[in-house]
Amino acid sequence: MRKGIIPITLGTAVTAAGIALDSKQACSHKLKRNDCCSLIGTFTLGLGVAHILLGAIYMGIDEID
Repeated sequence: MRKGIIPITLGTAVTAAGIALDSKQACSHKLKRNDCCSLIGTFTLGLGVAHILLGAIYMGIDEID
């Protein structure tokens, strides 16, 4: 199994969860003062994208060696 597949898969799942959490705020176009769900959604979205990028980098490094 190629190294980097697990972080990419995990990142895809976390990104999907972040989009699901943040979709309510994006539909209403209103930012509420104490909207923790939107903040958590944005954080998980960024965390998922970071996992995807790091997994892709790790997979690319593995092909060089």
